[in-house]
Order: sequence, then structure tokens, then C-alpha cells
Amino acid sequence: MPSIPVVPMGTFEDEVVLMRRCRVALAGASLPLALGAALVCLPGGASTLALGLALGWLGLGTLLYVIARNPAPHESLTRVYACGAGLLLPGRFVPSESILGGWVEPRPNEAPLVHVRTEGGAPVTLVVRDVERGRALLAALGVDASRVAATFWALARPIGEPRTFGRLGALVGIALTMGMLGGRDSPAASALGVVALILALLGLVVPTRISIGADGVHLRWLGTSRFVAWATVLAVEPFDGGVVLALEGGHWLTLRTPREHDRHDPERLAMIERLCAAWRANLQARAEPLPTGVVRRTGSRGTRTRDWVRAMRALAQERPGYRTSAVPPEGLWRIVESPHADGDARTGAAIALAPSLDSAGRRRLREAAASCAEPRLRIALTTASSQTGGASEEELAAALDAIDGEVEDSRRC
Repeated sequence: MPSIPVVPMGTFEDEVVLMRRCRVALAGASLPLALGAALVCLPGGASTLALGLALGWLGLGTLLYVIARNPAPHESLTRVYACGAGLLLPGRFVPSESILGGWVEPRPNEAPLVHVRTEGGAPVTLVVRDVERGRALLAALGVDASRVAATFWALARPIGEPRTFGRLGALVGIALTMGMLGGRDSPAASALGVVALILALLGLVVPTRISIGADGVHLRWLGTSRFVAWATVLAVEPFDGGVVLALEGGHWLTLRTPREHDRHDPERLAMIERLCAAWRANLQARAEPLPTGVVRRTGSRGTRTRDWVRAMRALAQERPGYRTSAVPPEGLWRIVESPHADGDARTGAAIALAPSLDSAGRRRLREAAASCAEPRLRIALTTASSQTGGASEEELAAALDAIDGEVEDSRRC
């Protein structure tokens, strides 16, 4: 049995129900796959080979379903401990380095679940007393909504944002009409109608990938991208068919999900819980004043970016005096880790910190990047965390300008 490090007590300690995979269900799901493989390997005719392939595909699908859904899990009441070092279970310790993320899954008429995703292993699933205890467990592990971004799926963007895709829908409708009217007399019109029909089906079937981070919500669908910062969100309102984000200026963002009592309802509830938790965390961060004016970038790309990088690298070495307003390292960390600070200020603070960081500091900077949902900010912080002073100011400035250009191109799609 591997040695288990001592975990500091008091961060999180409670009795939970540990849900493990049912070995009987796994064995039963593996039988059709094993039987199909045996039939394929046995000498026989085409009928035997076809039967073996059919059983093999059926068994593979059943096994994947059992692994993903874990029906009839084995439940055991146990006591767990969690802190920044990791998660201590009976006979097992999961270090924080191997924990990739976690989320709370509220359940109607049942105690909520806490899922902890680990690197290279099966996720840990726990049943906690209530949602608040689940949030406390994730906060103790450092994978709560204010530290790690989580990804969920929703229905296609045009279903929730019909006005945004109204023009595209009108063009698809015109193409379909032309194809139906053209018929056999116009092959080009028929081909255009078929393409429009395929696009319409894709628009309704392909889901939207939603990344929920400490800084906001990022939507990706069929090459399109949209980021909504929490600073612009006034309220989060769940409803039967999804959740609505009330934005500044009287605008709304609707994220459509399968309705309640559907088999995807657990994922829907988990996404809503994550949205509400991240939004509340950002509200708390807004009350903290930050000296962002010193590190924010002004001007456009190119030479201005190089000047900004040079000024940020010199900022950490400066000392406050009569004519200077240097920011201490802890103040720079507050800016980097604040979800309410703008992207340029967080990137500038990261550039100022990077040359003097040790391995623990670079890991802390990577964790700040992992909490971001906005692609540009996440990549910029990751790029800054890899800088130890070896890269020149021109190389870093060119990398940041390239990141800005790629993100702007994706937003135009």
C-alpha cells in the first residue's frame, strides 16, 4: 500500500458517500464484447464473422455507456479530508497536482454529487450533504469556480440566439426555397438546396461548447466564438429550458438546454450551478480595489506592445519613491488572480512577475490561466508563465500580438 501523506485537518472534513464502479455491471457489459471477439477469431463462414462483429460493436457501446454513466454504483459511507495538498480517501490519496477540475451536480429530491476529475484515472464521485458542502469541498481542493474553468454542452447557438443568426437563417431558407422550386430543371439550384438543408440540420444538431471560467463565459459553435465577461452580467436566471444571463444595456443571452426530467438533466443542473457559483465569486471580487492603471496596456499593437512589455518587466524591479509608483509582488498577484480585472491588466501583471518566479510561482500563474474562459487571456497568461527571462521583449511582444490577431479573427466568424 502506498504511503499516504499527512493532510492538514480542518480545511474540509465530513462524512460523504463514495460512489465506486460496480464490478458486476462492468463484467456484464464486457461479456458481449468478449463473445464477439471470440466469434471473429474462430474459423467460420461469413455469417459467424458478421455475428461476431455485431456482438463486438454492441458490447463496445454497452461497455462505454457503463463506464460513462456508472449505473448501479457501489456506495459506501466514509469520511474524507480535503485541502490544498489533495483529497484523502480511505486507502487512497489524490494529490492536487493530479486533480484537473471538479463540479457540483445538484439532483432533484436527492443529495448533490461532487465530481473530481483526475489526471490519468477514473473521476472521484462523492455524495455530499448539500450544495454548500460540495462548494466547500471544491474550494478546499482549489478547483472551485474561482480557480478552474469548466466545460459543458448546450443546444445549438441559433436556438438560444435567434436574432444573432437571423440573417444566416434567412439565407438558408432562401436557398432551400430555390432548390425546391428549381427541381430537376436547375441542377445548380438543387445542389444549393441540398447544401442549405445540410447546413440547417447541422445548425440544429451540433451542440454549443460552453467554457465557464472565473472571468466569464465563452461560447463556441461551428467555428463561431463569443465571450461574455462577468462584469457585464447583471443576473443569472435558470428556467425549465436552460438559463438566461441578463447583460448590461438591456441585452440577454439565452443558453438552451434539454428540459427537466430529460436524461441530460444532471448536466444541465451542473452547468447552472457552475454559472451561479462563478458569477457570485466575481461579485465578491468586484469590491476589492486594484491598482490596474499601472499595468494596463495603452495604444495599439506593434511598437506599443514592445514598450509595454519592457515597462512591465522593469516594474517588478522598481522601488516606490517620490516619483515612482511601483506595485509590490503581492499587489501584482492580486491583479493576476482577480477575475474582475481586465485582460490587459492581468497579462501585464503576469509579465512583470514572470522573470522572478520560481517553480511554485509559475505553477500559481498557470493555475490563474486555467481559471480563464476567454481564449486570449488564457493563452496570454500561459505564455507569460513560461517566460523566465530567456525570451526577448520583441519575441514576447510578437507572441502577444499574434494571440490578439488570432482571437480577433475567430470573433469575426
